[in-house]
Amino acid sequence: MSGGDFSGGGGGPDEVFDCASIFEKTILNSPKPDVISKLKVGDVLTLELKQYDEKKSLVAVTSDNEVAGSITSATLSKIKNCIDQGFSYISIVESIEGGRCTVLLRPETAL
Repeated sequence: MSGGDFSGGGGGPDEVFDCASIFEKTILNSPKPDVISKLKVGDVLTLELKQYDEKKSLVAVTSDNEVAGSITSATLSKIKNCIDQGFSYISIVESIEGGRCTVLLRPETAL
């Protein structure tokens, strides 16, 4: 008799992650000055995965479908996985100081 039907656990890539639990403040990387200049505090940007060469990047997109900048985060791989599973995220502009734009990442459904 074998007990091979149960795993001992310990996390790893198959670990269950709650996509709705991501709320994180970060800055837009490689901000597009012409797009940032049109933003104001409180604006909502949609987070989308865009294919560039061989790599998918997470970008913040305006309601006019303009890329404002890219997102890097400690939870980036988790966010990408959640988006691939059909989950949606937004970023809300919290501050703009020159070319630096701070945003709050959150699930779209949390509004």
